Amino acid sequence: MKSVVGYKDQKTYWDKRWKIGFDEKDNGEYYHRLFLQVSRILEDNGCKNVLEIGCGQARLRELPGYLGVDFSLEALKQYKLEAFLFADITKGIPLPDKCFDAAMTMAVLMHIPVKDIKKATSEISRVTKKCIILRESQLPSNQPHCFLHDYEILFRDFPGKLVFMDTKE
Repeated sequence: MKSVVGYKDQKTYWDKRWKIGFDEKDNGEYYHRLFLQVSRILEDNGCKNVLEIGCGQARLRELPGYLGVDFSLEALKQYKLEAFLFADITKGIPLPDKCFDAAMTMAVLMHIPVKDIKKATSEISRVTKKCIILRESQLPSNQPHCFLHDYEILFRDFPGKLVFMDTKE
């Protein structure tokens, strides 16, 4: 695979990005609306806990039964989560089968190369009982580190509900 400047190794890239921080304007209102949307999805599907895949800043940590998982130890340390899981979902999620009612991703799966996406989505399906919430771009990107995946096909064997959140904001 051709190297992308600054993005040759995803784990190294994200560890460095989290260490230097992000220049973000205060998106408190945006994340409050997102929190309310996800809370409603969890409630509508009878979910009492949620695993956030690629949690980064863990802005949704106040969700009921929340556990964040990320492959960047730097992100997990920097945002001081009380409970978290350090794992790369393309290699496996060290949790028992069907241990979470819901799992969610936000702009995570779109960064996983085609050769690794099936393992990642099967692991998410394996640890989730009721609902998988995806907030992933479904539009082609001109960024070489973004991949267009067919999530309906990738999660077709998941017996629960697949919920797509709007990514237009």
